[in-house]
Amino acid sequence: MAYALRIPCVTVHFFPQTAENMLKLCRLSGIEVRVPDNAGCCGLPYFEKGELKIAKTIGEANLAVAGQDDQICLDIKCRHTFEFHYPKIFNNTVSHNATMQMVKQIKGLEFILDKLNLDKIKHIQGSYFLVRECCQTSQTFNSSQLLSKVNWHYPYMQFTCCGAGSSMPTSNKSLSDQMALSLIDEFTATGASAMVFEDDICRKHVENVASARQITIQTLNIIDLIANAL
Repeated sequence: MAYALRIPCVTVHFFPQTAENMLKLCRLSGIEVRVPDNAGCCGLPYFEKGELKIAKTIGEANLAVAGQDDQICLDIKCRHTFEFHYPKIFNNTVSHNATMQMVKQIKGLEFILDKLNLDKIKHIQGSYFLVRECCQTSQTFNSSQLLSKVNWHYPYMQFTCCGAGSSMPTSNKSLSDQMALSLIDEFTATGASAMVFEDDICRKHVENVASARQITIQTLNIIDLIANAL
């Protein structure tokens, strides 16, 4: 049985190596995956802007593409959209049952890591600044705990918005940029070798803010850190 692998659109367009590493982790875990044809945005930007009609149309398209398949989503923001936003927007609609079936069947990074030989991962070393994904504070799984030999640095508030959420880059660009700059300043002060993100939307936003101010930073998705060790 092949799982449908949901690769976020921002990863596909801006971080193709991370997309390849998502496929690599699935392959090394022995899990057969396919990337659904015509799979697109999960709809999160439209949910955040309150454009629910468009978000619902996107959701219906995603349900049609791979909604009834067993799915793997290694991105926390997209998975959160499927598991949290979709049940709300499709409640008491003809798509309700299909939505709940999708939520029941979707798997995350912990599903992949559970099937990998983690000996090499446990030997990863270095000094990294971890930007946790703020929308998943209720989840118990923490992939960074597997990397016990890494010297992790965290923002002052470990779960903090980078400024990309709730459409702030368009609705309040000044505040959005300042939130990203605060993280960049904290990262620089630690002397860590790279900023590590659990989500590529946050990663791209921080990169954009740094680039606009000619600040040089190195970024990775935590999937890259894990995949590069295998």
